[in-house]
Amino acid sequence: MAKSDFKAGMRKRTAAKNPPKATTTAKPAKEDKPEPKQPPHRAGKAPIIAYVPKPFLKQLKMHCVENETNQQQVIIDALNEYFESRQKAGIA
Repeated sequence: MAKSDFKAGMRKRTAAKNPPKATTTAKPAKEDKPEPKQPPHRAGKAPIIAYVPKPFLKQLKMHCVENETNQQQVIIDALNEYFESRQKAGIA
């Protein structure tokens, strides 16, 4: 038996054991009520991402613990002060 005959036989054997899978294009049924894209408390808000030095982040976290607030509120307050100092209206 030649090598090419052996390879052909193996291909036929493998194909017989592993027929091609049927692909379906049917979409799963949707529920009556779609899932919200984000939690309700985030409605109308967008994320701000900033890379800061680690000591800066540590100081921010410590400030929040000491003053019983959260990072989001500190950042909002700081941005409002920044805008007001440049004659822009504060938003939040």
